[in-house]
Amino acid sequence: MPFMVPQIVLDDWYCVETSNGTEVVPLDVCLDAENATDLRDYLEGEVDENSEMEMTRKYGARLSAPGYLDCTDWSLCDSEDEARRYLEEVYEVCSYCGVPIPICDDGYEPKRCECGKKYLT
Repeated sequence: MPFMVPQIVLDDWYCVETSNGTEVVPLDVCLDAENATDLRDYLEGEVDENSEMEMTRKYGARLSAPGYLDCTDWSLCDSEDEARRYLEEVYEVCSYCGVPIPICDDGYEPKRCECGKKYLT
């Protein structure tokens, strides 16, 4: 099993404009946030009372190391397939099990992972 495994969840999210760009936070970590300053503990960038914040329901995709705090940032997608494609294209891993997508010497990429799932990319 790889160290980092895919996580894809359909959830409600806060999308917050920060000094680092748009950051996302799962809604369930702070259900009563009234403005972006209530989410400071969960953001890398700086915010103030005037920072834009909206709620949305989308698929979140990231890689996470079970049992550790290591994980990539969440990326929001409109569908589960889009979330899987994102993980396969950006991290070059199977979006089901996290095994790296092999590339042969001739540039050929297999259509299926060793876990039996078909790649979407």
